[in-house]
Amino acid sequence: MAILIMIRSTPLWVWLLLVFLIYRGANALSPRAVTPRRMFLLPVIFFVWALMGIFTELRHHSIALTTFIAALAAGGVLGWQLARRQPGANFDPANGLVHRPGSAIPLVLICIGFTIKYALSVFLARRPELGGMSGFCSLYGAVSGVVDGAFWGVTTAQFTRALRRNGAISSPAKLLATALFGGRTNAASLSPGLQRHRNHGKEKRC
Repeated sequence: MAILIMIRSTPLWVWLLLVFLIYRGANALSPRAVTPRRMFLLPVIFFVWALMGIFTELRHHSIALTTFIAALAAGGVLGWQLARRQPGANFDPANGLVHRPGSAIPLVLICIGFTIKYALSVFLARRPELGGMSGFCSLYGAVSGVVDGAFWGVTTAQFTRALRRNGAISSPAKLLATALFGGRTNAASLSPGLQRHRNHGKEKRC
């Protein structure tokens, strides 16, 4: 009975988010070509979700943020190591797409991350006083940081390895900014060799 009440009291957007995340995780099981921006969609979603929880559900924001940032770095290292054990991605300079291999890692991280985040929110809903306890705030920030950091580590590792494999890295900072805010990787961010290869491909199509 308590479980049914908990499910019914959960906002609709949480279930819609779960469906979307599972859909993305299921797609990641098969090889696919994506824009750099879409590669970083899941890390950004979990990052925003973590900050929303910290500032709307907790009262010790500074404690939660401190542990979140530290755990984000630790999770990033973990995700980077996980990505190194997987087949590498490839960057196509002709269309600016990254060809990612199929992997179960995103789906596993989604299931773990959503379950833990949902459980913490349920605890807070049933015992609101937890939001004012420094220990719980630290736990919330740490768990959120590790999960989101793992997403950032896996995605960044695949992205940079794909570009290095093709000799495409000219300005890593510009490439990452392009991935997050500019959609496909633009020619100005590519190394001179990849720019020539990309332009040659366009001339052949013409």
